[in-house]
Amino acid sequence: MKPKPFSFKRRIWLYDRADFDLFRNKCNNVNWDEIIDDNIPIDRCVMNFNNQTIKIAEECIPNKIITVRQNELPWVDSHIRRLMRRRNRYRKKAKRINSEYLWNKFKIIRNQVVNKLRNAKNNYYENICLKLKSNKFGTKEWWKLSKQLSNPSTKQSIPTLLTDYGTAVHDDTDKANLLNRFFCSQSSINDSGKILPPSINNVSPVLQAIAIPTPDVKDFLNCLDISKAVGPDGLSPRLLKEAANVLAPPMCKLFNYSLKLKQFPTSWKVANIIPVYKKNDPQKVENYRPISLLCIIAKVFEKCVHKQLHNFIVSNKLLSPHQSGFTKNDSTVNQLLFLTNEFANALEDGKEIRVVFFDITKAFDRVWHAGLLYKLNSFGISGDLLLWIENYLSSRYQKVLINGKHSTTLSINAGIPQGSILGPLFFLLFINDIVYEVGCSIKLFADDTTLYLTIEHPDSGASLLNQDLDKIYNWSDRWLVSFNPQKTETMLISRKTLPLHHPTLYMNDIPIKEVTQHKHLGLIFNNSLQWTDHIDVIFKKASFKLNILRTLKFKIDRRSLETIYFHLLDHL
Repeated sequence: MKPKPFSFKRRIWLYDRADFDLFRNKCNNVNWDEIIDDNIPIDRCVMNFNNQTIKIAEECIPNKIITVRQNELPWVDSHIRRLMRRRNRYRKKAKRINSEYLWNKFKIIRNQVVNKLRNAKNNYYENICLKLKSNKFGTKEWWKLSKQLSNPSTKQSIPTLLTDYGTAVHDDTDKANLLNRFFCSQSSINDSGKILPPSINNVSPVLQAIAIPTPDVKDFLNCLDISKAVGPDGLSPRLLKEAANVLAPPMCKLFNYSLKLKQFPTSWKVANIIPVYKKNDPQKVENYRPISLLCIIAKVFEKCVHKQLHNFIVSNKLLSPHQSGFTKNDSTVNQLLFLTNEFANALEDGKEIRVVFFDITKAFDRVWHAGLLYKLNSFGISGDLLLWIENYLSSRYQKVLINGKHSTTLSINAGIPQGSILGPLFFLLFINDIVYEVGCSIKLFADDTTLYLTIEHPDSGASLLNQDLDKIYNWSDRWLVSFNPQKTETMLISRKTLPLHHPTLYMNDIPIKEVTQHKHLGLIFNNSLQWTDHIDVIFKKASFKLNILRTLKFKIDRRSLETIYFHLLDHL
């Protein structure tokens, strides 16, 4: 029996028909001091703020409940759907009674449906072409339009999933629970018996408390990306941005109240998880990755805290210069240029380079909270601010959403919140001291760690690298970071006709796999520092993207095709 296509209800806001002036006026007339008061618990203040804002939005912005259907073409509206149902009824009657009148009636309605569908489809593609020609959208909107052109049907539902015991799971709620249990298991570490090093008497500058000014809140609200998804609280970035000047003062008061109490609101610790298929068998849960949707207002709060934390860290030069990830004035391009230059210089001198590319298992998901707080304290982040960060990290929860159904809410006991603003900065500080453990050259890009050495003599070079590998493994064991020896790879870069034999490298007594090419930060290095492997990949990507244009050549006009073509060139 063919399964019935899923459908679920969803509330949408019609922002193009909204009266935002009225929305701002109503927000301005609210006595926010009564809603956000020091005598009210922080969680109650957050709930009151959300309820009041959404209540005003309902009065000023039209909204409705729509039905989302699987694989329905986007140009099929309710009128066409009614005609299709009417056509189907006449076809059934005509088959049953075999009346010439009914057959003629069916043919008339069928032709109406065909014409309506054809016109609606043409209008759909014409509207997309107009958007493409306008050039008034960012990269995210452009890719969304491209996907709509190449595959206009709505996204597929997650198929039947298999448990570890081979049992098939069909129901959306059961799928959500299965995925949520798997995702939460990836954010679990065993820190029983782990003892932190002795406390460091920090004599460097300290940051014990911060206060958030209203202009910062206003600036971050005005910079919100309105295309971002709504978090668990239902407050969209569009609402917050439209009323930035009015909502900034009460939000600022709420943020500072949270810092004063050293308590991050409970509702802001809950994440909605959207599972996204990666590759391989779609029936296995390990082939999905979680996309975390957090409350927008909480992310604005994090931006305000991040600004002051980041300024403190940068002004005191606390981050290693070997770290390029999430760092201002640095990028993947800078690191790739640096590494390529280092390797090329060694080859020009007739030498060889041994490189180790490390793989950290679930790097962001398994950050040890106690270890992170210890390191933050060693950087001078202490006092009330450190207590607030401890509360921010603790008691995190998440639930998985699939087709309007959701899993039970489960707790997370490790890791930094995915999709958060503070998370990447915390991770950089957590991994920062790994560079002090090694004697060979090392470069970091967040969790991508590259260790390399220009080889003078194979035996002594291997000895130095193995010593550093032991140090890195000991560091990872001390801080509960899981380097995966099976996925960690090494490569000898050489242009010698007869390369010398180089001893095997080991990590935790496991030999490291030797490869002839490795993809690092999107660039494929091979063992002779030639770019043929990378060019082949670019050629395949270009061919695939040109196939997209072939499928569109009869759907959109030439100018729109040219727009897509040149945009694809920029993103190869």
